[in-house]
Amino acid sequence: MELMAVISLLGILFFVIVPRFEEAASAGDMDELVRLMSANVAKERETAIANQSLRSLYIDFEERTYGTDGPPLTEEELMETERQGTQISEAVTLLDVEWPGGILQTDGVAQLPINKMGYIAHAALHLEDQDGPVTMVFEPFLGKARFYKGYVSLDEE
Repeated sequence: MELMAVISLLGILFFVIVPRFEEAASAGDMDELVRLMSANVAKERETAIANQSLRSLYIDFEERTYGTDGPPLTEEELMETERQGTQISEAVTLLDVEWPGGILQTDGVAQLPINKMGYIAHAALHLEDQDGPVTMVFEPFLGKARFYKGYVSLDEE
């Protein structure tokens, strides 16, 4: 009798949990990109604080990659440096990076510096996929990114 109760409880548990695993496994390219980029920012923030060094998150519009690096580079150094970034899926479109003051960057390499205290530059990364636009706002003092559905300007948040 007890064995039947345990088996039926396990059956009910699997009935409830398995659909959630399927949802998580079928998360889109956008969700994966946002999760990985947020994790990279958190990791680099910790590295910058621990090593008391400048770090940067970069987004390369031409190569469609993003990653983390040492201190921000000059334009000449950017052209000479070969980066091994994470490829962004073709399903995700890089729209722009918005800097304070409404300045939009749509090409080249956008570098978001992370200083020795872990503060990241205030910026918004605008992306788009089949579900519409998405905005990641990098918060300087929180050291992380907030995620919004839709195209959100820095002035609007």
